[in-house]
Amino acid sequence: MDKAKELDRLDKKMARTKELQKVLDHRTEVEEKVFKLFSEGKFEEGKALLDTLDDEKVMELAEGDVAAEEDKKIEIYINCHTDLSKGNLKRRLDRVTEETKDYPYAKIRVVIS
Repeated sequence: MDKAKELDRLDKKMARTKELQKVLDHRTEVEEKVFKLFSEGKFEEGKALLDTLDDEKVMELAEGDVAAEEDKKIEIYINCHTDLSKGNLKRRLDRVTEETKDYPYAKIRVVIS
């Protein structure tokens, strides 16, 4: 009987893990779209898309797993082809910072080429 309980527990854990993976895959797709929108300066659209993500569902499926906390972090990459002497980069960074202030987990990385 103990083996049956253990197998049932493992089956439930496997099902939960598969569901979690589906949710995380969806989140990754959404986040990639958001990165693109942010890099194009479409901050309102990006924020609206981010707001569709269900953090509680991830946390519920992960059952307090530490990895779930890492999934809440958002990284924004900005590719800049700009003349630094004109202050363009500062204006872009100021706008990104302002538009993402409601997302404390956001990390912003700038690549200048």
